[in-house]
Amino acid sequence: MFRQIFEKDVLVWSRLKRHRNVLPLLGFAFDTDTGYPMLISEWMDNGNALSYVQNQELPIDSLIRLVSREVRDSQRD
Repeated sequence: MFRQIFEKDVLVWSRLKRHRNVLPLLGFAFDTDTGYPMLISEWMDNGNALSYVQNQELPIDSLIRLVSREVRDSQRD
């Protein structure tokens, strides 16, 4: 089940159109120690999406509005 979800994520991300807020998928790999899958994108100075959001001093409702606006705008492109 997990493998199928991972494969779907790779497929979906690899087919996304270019967007200012979405990095291209460069590839994927599996951690040699744990076997965990890893999706590979360009290096970002602010870290990954989770660490970026955790370091923001915004209330959760503001973050939800921000993400919702970006998703809405991406549908218009």
